[in-house]
Amino acid sequence: MLGGDEGVGTLLLAMFAIGVGLGALLVGYGSRGRILPQIAPLAALAIVLISIIWHFLAVGFTPAATPSLQAFLRQPGALGIVLCVGFTGVAGGLYIVPLYSYLQQRAPAPTRARIIGALNVVSSLFMIGGALLAMALFGVFAIKLTTFFLLFGLSGLLIGLAAMIIPNDWP
Repeated sequence: MLGGDEGVGTLLLAMFAIGVGLGALLVGYGSRGRILPQIAPLAALAIVLISIIWHFLAVGFTPAATPSLQAFLRQPGALGIVLCVGFTGVAGGLYIVPLYSYLQQRAPAPTRARIIGALNVVSSLFMIGGALLAMALFGVFAIKLTTFFLLFGLSGLLIGLAAMIIPNDWP
């Protein structure tokens, strides 16, 4: 879809990883040592917005004739796509860090490790389920990658809204 080589893939992975790190730093410095799980639903909604922008950028993107990082970056819309990947990482860091911090704070010390382990198993199961769903969407329904970005964003909307509506004991 982007018509890039391994350099483009490396750039996008690096942008995402740096973004997650920046998101984690932002939430760490911004909360000043307090645990603020209320940030997570807002970060989920940011992921939704970024995914929708990403969708429209990708729909209008024309890959370069030769697959290289330099050719990719010269294409109109490439910088926007790179920034969307980075901002998705930032929002992901803003999303996950407060939730894990809250979980660690609220879990009783004797069972904390088991609870975190169980959360990791559940997260892994959702990743597998998401991968299987993606395979079905691409293989059976033949959707385009750009449509997948849009569906990804809209699914995050459901999660963000549910987190805002479901009663909780967040401070």
